[in-house]
Amino acid sequence: MNETTRNEMIRAFIAQVSQARKPVITSHVSPDGDAVGSVLGLANFLKLAYGIEAHCTLHDPVPRMYKWVPGADRITPPEAIPADVDLLIVADTHQVDRAGRVAEFMPKDSSVIVIDHHIVTGDVPPDSYLDSTAAAVGEMVGELYAYTNTPLTPDAATACYVALSTDTGCFRYPSTTSRTHLMAGSFIDGGASVGDVTERIFDRMSPAKFALLGRVLDRVEMLAGGRAAATRLTLADLEECGAAHEDTDGLINFLRNVDGVDVALICRETGPNET
Repeated sequence: MNETTRNEMIRAFIAQVSQARKPVITSHVSPDGDAVGSVLGLANFLKLAYGIEAHCTLHDPVPRMYKWVPGADRITPPEAIPADVDLLIVADTHQVDRAGRVAEFMPKDSSVIVIDHHIVTGDVPPDSYLDSTAAAVGEMVGELYAYTNTPLTPDAATACYVALSTDTGCFRYPSTTSRTHLMAGSFIDGGASVGDVTERIFDRMSPAKFALLGRVLDRVEMLAGGRAAATRLTLADLEECGAAHEDTDGLINFLRNVDGVDVALICRETGPNET
């Protein structure tokens, strides 16, 4: 996407969200770092740039590994959405139904707008901000601050840095560009601590997750002449290891990192006869 097109989309997106009286910000079910970080980064942006107090909500609870992110305690379940909200902002997915139960608790006459970096399939609400060249929505949220010359606070910078670093695999994935690193630099300048974020998210593993990792590796099957690696986890595994579904996050990377593997797969049981 060229800069002119990006600026036009940013301008249209800001024109909508800046007029909201009481917006709700949400993301997809099973939220990851980009979901949590971009929701909080957007909430900070609306407050800092326009004095708008946004309500943050997610279908699922904030995963344990992101509960420390400043403002994460403000994220409520959908049942707590106020009755007088007027705009739903959906981050990190353009498929609004992926927000889960959130839509059920929004007033029927409220508007919807999206900010997402995934390739679009299907219809999207007008004036949404979509950029598939961005490495994460956290990067796009950073563009909002830059476009409006809104200074980042340490809390806002930390939320955006968490979003950006997690969705790039700590800046290892091919989606990482020079633009990504420049944006990360602005978050660091704004007060995000690289060491703190890296230690909390990338360098720590709970005993329960470590036990799950053992089961994942023990069951790996190499397929297609070593080009694919597959494994599985059951609900019994989670129960016996004292783990939650969020503890499976990132385990697939151990399969991806094997030389020659192009495709990695974890089949995870989520319910009776459901995988």
